[in-house]
Amino acid sequence: LAGYGSGVIILWDIFKESILKSTDDLHTSPITSVRLTSFPMAGNDKSNIGAVSVDAGGLVNKLAFSKGMLWSTYSVETECLLDGTAGQILAMEALPPLDFVEGKCGSTGTGGSDGSRNTITLIALSSDRSSFAVSVEPKVSVLHRWARPTAERIDPTVFDRCEQSTQASSNYASTYASSYVSSCASSYLSTSTYASTAADPKQVSLGQPTPLPFLPCLSWGWALVSGGGNSVTPILARAWGSCLQFLRASFPDSDGAPDDGAINWPAFGLHDEFNAPSPVVALNWLGKRSLVYLTITNEFTIVDTVIMTMQEN
Repeated sequence: LAGYGSGVIILWDIFKESILKSTDDLHTSPITSVRLTSFPMAGNDKSNIGAVSVDAGGLVNKLAFSKGMLWSTYSVETECLLDGTAGQILAMEALPPLDFVEGKCGSTGTGGSDGSRNTITLIALSSDRSSFAVSVEPKVSVLHRWARPTAERIDPTVFDRCEQSTQASSNYASTYASSYVSSCASSYLSTSTYASTAADPKQVSLGQPTPLPFLPCLSWGWALVSGGGNSVTPILARAWGSCLQFLRASFPDSDGAPDDGAINWPAFGLHDEFNAPSPVVALNWLGKRSLVYLTITNEFTIVDTVIMTMQEN
């Protein structure tokens, strides 16, 4: 599945190098991200190809591609998740289906018996203020809001720069105020009043710097956790500047089948976090216990996420 600057989305058959379905009426802005959320595989009962698309205007669509029985042509149904009024979406990632992970890595335990992990499809979205865990199947629901890290976690150097800038502002205000008072003793403007005014970033150009505009990076994975045995659980890894954090989705255990129509939604909580030596520009899960990230200084690091130690740099 590919999205283009023209707003066109194309479902490709990469083996035959042919277009299965092309649609140009879903987005009017350039596509910034598209992700598959579900697809038919041996051993599952899915007949449709699910996806989510995001454009530069903040429009987010849920897509469902289905194959016709007679002519083997594909059609697409859409549902708008966000209409763009909430602002730009800076990052989007989808949790891969569990059966796809099991097919790649072999059978893995899930720590539950109610099948919720196989029926709930999760994605993650990030604006400039927060990240969100969202269910797109069996129904659309915002499950968790994850606030952006603090400024000092995103950019640890920001307060060093703030302190230097504030000191420069203070020195400038003190020097100018002393000169002003000595030359204009009859002035009604006191030194303390002028100093407090001059130190205001709105009054002088030496205002406090703001954190650099680092973009969030997201990656969903089915991962092992310490003390969890061989069971895997969904974990969302997020890098925002130098801050790396892990959000765990914990599904409730069930001794029996859920009530008709009931959905056992997962609960979310911060699993772990640490700071990279420099801002992170990309990250991705490599398996059930390994995460790789790339920093702005071209440092490529692999982390064992069970014991939270660096495997390779």
